[in-house]
Amino acid sequence: MSAIGNWMTEQRRAFFSNAVSQRDFRTQMRGKKAVLLWLFYLGVFFFVVGFGYQSQVEVHSGNLVELQSSLNSFYQSIIAALGGFIVMATPALTALSVVGEKQRQSLDLVACSPVSFRYLLLGKMIGSFRYVWMLLVLSLPFTAVCVSLGGATWQNVLVSYALLAAHGLVLMSIGILISSVSQTATTAILYSYFCTLAYSVLTFALAADASPLFSFGPRLQDPFEAPVSVALSPFLAASAASTHTTILDYAVPNWILAVGVCLLLADLFLAGAGSALGAYGAKETLRFRTRLLVNAVLVGSFSAAIYAVGSRVGSRSSLTNESNFCFYIAFLCLSPLLANLFAWNWNAPKRFQYDGDFRLRQIFRGTPSGGLPFAILLILVGNFSAMGVGLLVGIPLTATSMGILVFCAGYATLWWGLTQLTSCYAADLKFARVIPFFVVLLCELAVVIAVAMTSDRRTNPLYTFSFISGPVIADHDGFLKYGVAAAVVGIVLRLCSRTPRKERNIETVA
Repeated sequence: MSAIGNWMTEQRRAFFSNAVSQRDFRTQMRGKKAVLLWLFYLGVFFFVVGFGYQSQVEVHSGNLVELQSSLNSFYQSIIAALGGFIVMATPALTALSVVGEKQRQSLDLVACSPVSFRYLLLGKMIGSFRYVWMLLVLSLPFTAVCVSLGGATWQNVLVSYALLAAHGLVLMSIGILISSVSQTATTAILYSYFCTLAYSVLTFALAADASPLFSFGPRLQDPFEAPVSVALSPFLAASAASTHTTILDYAVPNWILAVGVCLLLADLFLAGAGSALGAYGAKETLRFRTRLLVNAVLVGSFSAAIYAVGSRVGSRSSLTNESNFCFYIAFLCLSPLLANLFAWNWNAPKRFQYDGDFRLRQIFRGTPSGGLPFAILLILVGNFSAMGVGLLVGIPLTATSMGILVFCAGYATLWWGLTQLTSCYAADLKFARVIPFFVVLLCELAVVIAVAMTSDRRTNPLYTFSFISGPVIADHDGFLKYGVAAAVVGIVLRLCSRTPRKERNIETVA
């Protein structure tokens, strides 16, 4: 009982009486700059809302019925504009949060004190999260106009605000993660806005593709039924507020599922930031990798759930009928991050120095030798979760599903071998992590350019030289073949990197 009481006391201290959040919030609100920014925000928002309402009145001025029906579209545009403000503001709030502490050399004091990095990062997030809620509160008069005119209800407004707040939490955690791994303020700001833009574009594409409100989205018997991905975009919070997902014959509102997904993502990114700041064998690394495994289970289950919804409207492709196909897409999108698990350098801190090739006991320590076994464990957990959930909802287990599993493991091995090779010659750890991405990118672009220069682009044999498009256009066992080929190439690259690695080791020791 004492352990539970201590844990609750620690959580209350971290979330409700965090000294870091109180200090940052008072510092940010001090002076006239904050007041001027809020006035500028209200002025811009008033102009956007006024211009949108005036355009609706001019178009439908002769028909009151059409004018009333257009008010819902007007409300959705207001929420979309509010989501745009949050997307633009959150990187500026958190991009300098940790890198500023690095420049002031105050992180060493945190490492020597009983305060954990988790306490510091939570304080940074809570202090910035208050700004998001201030953005939402200041916009209430504009959304109240829509409610009074009949364009929305207060329930829709509150649900949309909850989704926007959850999305703001994810975007702030991304900014804190980028700030934790950056060394300069300029780098932190640029990468924060780039990652925020990439996240916004990806989630909007997923939401638009799954939404029944778009012409290219799925069409179910229930017009408000859609996968939970429809609620993962801050720009479509208003339209997603009334949708639901059917789970075991129960209609679960998508906003509840989306808020849960956002909380898990924010917790994952915060754990990653703590792992980046922690030392060798720190608890933050164990916490981060444990959360990665949990999220792999959720992504795999989500992959099977998308198939369950898509199977009722008819599949556009036979590959989308595989329970783990969406996990395969997520794995390809995140594969450039694999180099962070495998890269090493003798001039880097101890946790990033070479300590072997494949050691199971180093999986949760964050060293290079535990990178490949952890990546394979992550792939196994995600794929088997998708297959298991698929079997529960009646999705058959096919050879293509197992081929996707083999391909993911083989492709991870390819990245491992390439990163091992570049680590032998890279001047520092940063180049060892970046070079593999550009090598893979150039190889894939070379195939695309070569195919574009030919007349027969759809069945061009040059696609066979691509590990991304090749398995998709190959026959039913293409994933299996390409997975084995990728693993072989990765092992060959690793064997080629053995001699230069030993030479560099001897030089460094000497």
